[in-house]
Amino acid sequence: MSETERRTIIKSEVKSDCYSGETFDQIENRFETYCEGDMGTDTHRCDLVFRVDELPPGATVEVKVPCCSGCGLPRDEIREFQDGAWKIVGHATRCSCGFDWHEWTLDQYS
Repeated sequence: MSETERRTIIKSEVKSDCYSGETFDQIENRFETYCEGDMGTDTHRCDLVFRVDELPPGATVEVKVPCCSGCGLPRDEIREFQDGAWKIVGHATRCSCGFDWHEWTLDQYS
């Protein structure tokens, strides 16, 4: 059986507003989302929700994260145990190799 061709119909990227907050010096993440058929993108803070009954069989969901330019590892997650499960509550500001993720964010989005 040959590989099925797939087409991207929804694409979202977490982009940072580096000038958020009352003093315009806070970093606030937002989704920039494009859906097939739209004229442009939408920037929002709402969670992305994929309902299984709204997608056809064979649809895939893929999340890609940036990797450290020093060691090649993705950014470490900060987790807390809440309501009987581990939840991601943030991400490390520095990689174990010393790479500064905060500076990377400012360089990418300011």
